Parts: sequence; C-alpha cells; structure tokens
Amino acid sequence: MKRTQKTLYIVIVCFCLIVLMACNKQRVIQNNTSLASASPVSIVTLQALSTPLTAFEYPSQVTDGNVLFSATSEDLGCHNVNSPFRIKLIFTNLTDKSIRLPNPFVIAANRHGEGGNVSPFITSKDGSDVYSLADTQFVDVFATPSNSYYELPPKQTVNFTIDYFFPSLVAQIETDEIKSYITPTPAQYYIRFVYSEPQRDMDTWYGAIGSNRIEICILN
Repeated sequence: MKRTQKTLYIVIVCFCLIVLMACNKQRVIQNNTSLASASPVSIVTLQALSTPLTAFEYPSQVTDGNVLFSATSEDLGCHNVNSPFRIKLIFTNLTDKSIRLPNPFVIAANRHGEGGNVSPFITSKDGSDVYSLADTQFVDVFATPSNSYYELPPKQTVNFTIDYFFPSLVAQIETDEIKSYITPTPAQYYIRFVYSEPQRDMDTWYGAIGSNRIEICILN
C-alpha cells in the first residue's frame, strides 16, 4: 500500500513538472513573438535579452531611442539584377535636441559594413538569409571618413535617396556549407539596412540602428 502511494506521488510530481515546463516554454514563445512583432525595438530591449542581440542581428527595425531609421522603395514593379532600385532612407530625430549625423550615407559592399556606413541585409520570402558573394569573402574596399555632417533638428525627419543594386551572385547553401554561387532566383525578397558609425567625438551621433524591411522583386 505504501509503495503504491509512493508511486502515485512520484507520478503526480512528474506530471506537475511536465505541465510547468510546457507553460514556461509557451511563455517564452509568446514573449519572443511579442518582441518580433514590435516595431521598432529599442537596443536597450535587445541587450536585456537572455542572449543579447544587436541591430545587425535583429531582423527588423531597431532604434537607440534617439534616431529612428526607416526605408522605403521608390520603385514599383520588378527589376533586373543590373538595374538599380531607388531607396529612400529616412531619419527621424526622436529627441528634443539637434543630432549631428555623419554624411554622406553610403551603401556598404556587404553586411559587414565594408566600404560604407549603410549595410544591406537580404532575406528570402520565407525569412532565410540570402548571402551575396561579397558577404562571404573579404572585400578590399574602405570608406574614407567624411568631415561633413547633417544637423537633424529636434522631432524632425529628413530623407535621402540612394541607388541600390541587388547582388548579381548569391551563395547556394546546402547543409550550412556554400556549394556554389548562382544568379539570384527571380522572386520577391526582403531587404533591410543597418546604419552604423564609430564614435568620432562627443558631438556627433554614433552607434548602430536598423531599418524596417522593404520588399523588392527581382526578375533575372
């Protein structure tokens, strides 16, 4: 009789532990879903995660609380790979003080920021990362720091239009290994940008913030 009661007790405890683990797992999923759907997310929030993320790693819009970085496409319809997209970069001052932004804004050769201060991040429609040839190799391109700046007034927005070329070669990846480089498959893609600048002085903005995703269409 005592053995039966002990066995029953163990079963009940195990059942409670399973239910508790399931509830915790569901709570984590809900929290991550809530975080992913929020736009924009602050860097402070990302750094407070159990596994901290940066603007380069988070797949959507990230702000530092001072500047909000957004992007829109000025082109409608699909483009060939060798035809540039007109992209509008939008900067909003969220504070009550003027912010000095380094200027000009240059598209980097890859997502590592080589050759520019605006790094492109491409994903497919299903959210998979799309890596260009430049993303997977060292690019001997360096951007000379500019001494020009744009003074962004408090609570004001400014935009700049740039040309963006979709990469002509992308990595074909199988089982986490690059097998070859191919021309992009005609399809819908998402692209977002990360604007980053090193600290130059105490009066100029620095850091890394991410734009929202925009959808672009590639023909061939």
